[in-house]
Amino acid sequence: MIKIETLGMLDVAKNNPTLKYESDVSNYSFLTIDNEVYFISNTMSGDDYGKGDGVIPTGQYLNGFLVKAWEGQKLVIDGKHIEDKLSTLKVGDVLAVQSNGGLKKAASGTGVHLVITDVGITLTEAAVKAKVVVADPAATPAS
Repeated sequence: MIKIETLGMLDVAKNNPTLKYESDVSNYSFLTIDNEVYFISNTMSGDDYGKGDGVIPTGQYLNGFLVKAWEGQKLVIDGKHIEDKLSTLKVGDVLAVQSNGGLKKAASGTGVHLVITDVGITLTEAAVKAKVVVADPAATPAS
């Protein structure tokens, strides 16, 4: 599961409830659509109601929150959304959005990415906290 750290984040959220994607989408994942990174968080119904994560079938509307609107805010992310083992991550590590909707440790951040601020916490399982960072894609990272 991925959750926002403070409810105030929803007050500044830029929500697009009319997104669609060309394949199935995991709930609580990140998608890049039209060069924008969205956090997908649909309310599930029927047999999927109450599940931590579900799959939204191709062609259904997605409830997408524009991640760059949360710059400086924190997300709590459990291990199943990060491709690296949580035990290898430390404060200051950069997480980049992957094409499969998950996150993976990166050498540096460009565009919308996350920087780990806290490790060793628990959400539905072991988790980390990470701050949303929006970097100028034209800027060259320092060496």
